[in-house]
Amino acid sequence: MTANKDDIWSADTYGNKVAPFVATLTEKIVSWLEPQPTDQILDVGCGEGVLTAKLSQHVNRIVGIDASPNMISHFQTTHPTIDCRVVDCRYLDSDSELTTASFDKVFSNAALHWILRDPTTRLNCLRGCFEALKPGGVFVTGWFWKVCLSKKQEMPRLGGFQPLKR
Repeated sequence: MTANKDDIWSADTYGNKVAPFVATLTEKIVSWLEPQPTDQILDVGCGEGVLTAKLSQHVNRIVGIDASPNMISHFQTTHPTIDCRVVDCRYLDSDSELTTASFDKVFSNAALHWILRDPTTRLNCLRGCFEALKPGGVFVTGWFWKVCLSKKQEMPRLGGFQPLKR
């Protein structure tokens, strides 16, 4: 499965009305990731690509994925040189390149609270993120709503991750 049947996301609405804060928080979030020139990064739930584009300036390679064809279409229009794909991260194995331990870092900002809502696919999502990482790789997430606190606390147990405290 690579996309949602009913795509309710609009890049214009999201960027201008729902989450205009993303652009203003970019520097802080990027600093958590500590991008290096040799890094290969997977951005899970990249949306319209604001942070992905920012990160692309600092790393060797970045791949942005989102389940919304509308978001990825906007991303491809505004950033045609960045690799972005319509992939639902709950089914990362639908794109075998993404689960072959090829990324130094997996990054997700303001997306996992949507993605992890469905308890039947949480483990798939987190396992896919873990499998995308090279040995010793780092998974960085940005959490902004209280609704996702319980999911955040479940992540280490579900995905085999160690929390990075800052």
